[in-house]
Amino acid sequence: MNLRNELDTLKMNAYLHIDAVADLAKVLSHTIKRIQSNTSLHTYTCLVYVLGFAGDTTYASLARKANNQQAFAGKDFFNWLVANQYLIEISQRDELIGDLVVYLDSDGHFKHIGLLVQENRVKSKWGNQGLYEHELFEVPKSYGNDVKFYKAIKYDKALAAFKKYLAELV
Repeated sequence: MNLRNELDTLKMNAYLHIDAVADLAKVLSHTIKRIQSNTSLHTYTCLVYVLGFAGDTTYASLARKANNQQAFAGKDFFNWLVANQYLIEISQRDELIGDLVVYLDSDGHFKHIGLLVQENRVKSKWGNQGLYEHELFEVPKSYGNDVKFYKAIKYDKALAAFKKYLAELV
């Protein structure tokens, strides 16, 4: 059994997922810890979390009003942030607490994102499942085997970027 492969098989609602991840520790050693969320787990994803948009009424209102499938902070918005230089890539040796850890597939495409909380430890929201703190590669295999690091982006700058992104979708 391989932890990353087993994590990939856990396809269930957020609260059952949290229990299943904890139960997995009985057969596969891991350091994944549940993080308590103040926002309902099914209402946000990884990028929404790292940008500080989870539970944010301003973000939710903007996304709702846009009335467009792409009008949320997902992979298209991440790619837009990089292309428009709102997110600046850094080397792993230059990372700081609070910087972004981006997981990529073998083609270099965005799969997942988290916040660096200490060297080699990340806090991230797994899809519509749990919010966890974990080692760098204690994530589902489907999140990819490559990571890149980006400087943290402040909430105000991320929200302004989201508004600009929405305006370009029209």
